[in-house]
Amino acid sequence: MGQKISELTAGSPAVGTDLLRVARSSGGGYVDRSVTVQSILDQTNTVTQNITVTGGDVLRFQDFEDGTNTVGTGTARSLQSLGYNNSTAATQWPLTAAKWGSITASSTDYDTVVIQEAFETLRNGTNRVRKLAAGNGAFVLAGSPIYLPSYKSGVSSNVDSQMFVFDGEGCRFRVTGSQSYAFTSDITDQTEADNSCIDNRWRFGNFKITGTGSNTAIRFGATRGAIIEFIEIDDFATGWQSGFLLNAVYNELCTVNCSTQGVLIDKGWWTSAGYSTAGNQPMFMNCRFRTVGASEIGCKVVGADSTWFQRCTVEGTDGAYGIYIDNSVTTVSKNARIDVLHAEIGSSGVYANAIIGVKGSDPFTMKATEVFWQGGSNVILMESESTNGTNHIVLRDCLTNTNWKLKQINTTGGTSSWDMKNITLQGNPTSAADVRDTVGFPNIWATATVPTSNRVRFEPPMN
Repeated sequence: MGQKISELTAGSPAVGTDLLRVARSSGGGYVDRSVTVQSILDQTNTVTQNITVTGGDVLRFQDFEDGTNTVGTGTARSLQSLGYNNSTAATQWPLTAAKWGSITASSTDYDTVVIQEAFETLRNGTNRVRKLAAGNGAFVLAGSPIYLPSYKSGVSSNVDSQMFVFDGEGCRFRVTGSQSYAFTSDITDQTEADNSCIDNRWRFGNFKITGTGSNTAIRFGATRGAIIEFIEIDDFATGWQSGFLLNAVYNELCTVNCSTQGVLIDKGWWTSAGYSTAGNQPMFMNCRFRTVGASEIGCKVVGADSTWFQRCTVEGTDGAYGIYIDNSVTTVSKNARIDVLHAEIGSSGVYANAIIGVKGSDPFTMKATEVFWQGGSNVILMESESTNGTNHIVLRDCLTNTNWKLKQINTTGGTSSWDMKNITLQGNPTSAADVRDTVGFPNIWATATVPTSNRVRFEPPMN
């Protein structure tokens, strides 16, 4: 028969029970505890277990350091300056050496080779890792482009398509070398794009990259459903280039000071790529394209299907176009739409050509709604050029206190139709006839080319 609790003394177990009376460390009295053999073992034994991860883990740039030098310090360091030659560098980073063919220690930055080794490990089909993170750092890129995987090596995408993720985690890349691309997808021809690449997906973003005023920051190709997000690109010839991105979403992609264009959406650049086989379907959300030169284009889209801009901004100190869409390269219906666009050129300037320029081939349709202008007077809202048949221009609810101008360009066999409602045009016309009247309303059209009477529908805003 067990003892009563009142019969216990401090530190003494109760016979026939699992109770133990423990003296309080302060304040007097006791605490009665229920104690089992297992609870004692849990407190006294340390269990060591080795865990092997077989999938779902995350690679980091830091995983591919050499054990002596830290990646991402923000300081340019050639491999040669760190004591490497071509051979020892190839031994330290074998996947990169195999990808590039060799590593030139004298011109390749330490950060660059570490980053390429990380992306090649992501590509490697012998593992199941699909995510790479940059970690904390400012990374220098010099010596070679960073090649991005489009699919796992040795894995048929038709059987086992992948979703790759690169998270820059707010890091910064600084290009100091003369390589044509800081990052580029690695695709040889249209057969590879169709059979191995396009079934795979990417989520790519969360970083800033700066250049030296030339070349291209990022060239991305052959994937579907890609999410490109939270990237700022500064000081290149072209900021971002896409080829064969089906149903891609660009969210918070910002380009600054890109001397040719901030973004270029075009067919694939590889062998046998065409607009009917390697075109794009882009959607831009809350993106910003800043231009500073009279020949610069904020975003240029060529031969794409169902292009859509939502709540974006085009602005700067100068520029040729905020957005330019060229669908004249294809005779298939390729629609485009722009909703809620903020357009601005500082110091009361205007775009050299137009805020929005389109070049189409029948039956191309361009719709723009709620475009707002902040800048100088006499700005051209829309420039429409048709190379075949009729461009269908639809403008809705574009109100401004400086009043818009329009521009029509007809090439052989081409014209445009204009369907406008709630648009403040130069001279405040009230009818379609007024819109076409170049005598009574001489400042609506930027040139002498005016649409025919059956190609204008106009409803003025209510004042």
